[in-house]
Amino acid sequence: MTTIRKQDVIVELSNRSGVTQKQATIMLEAALALITEELAKGHAVSFRGFGTFELRISKAKLGRNPKL
Repeated sequence: MTTIRKQDVIVELSNRSGVTQKQATIMLEAALALITEELAKGHAVSFRGFGTFELRISKAKLGRNPKL
């Protein structure tokens, strides 16, 4: 499985939309900031045909140091 980095997404956005990489970076950062802000407010963010982002609260887990 190949991993696509943030910079790879920026380059593809730039190539596909005809904007500069700087403009693509600004657009991607704005989109991620918006998603983060909405999640912080407790809202879910859904993209039809792609997926839904939502916060899930999980129980605290006991950490252990295997060296002790």
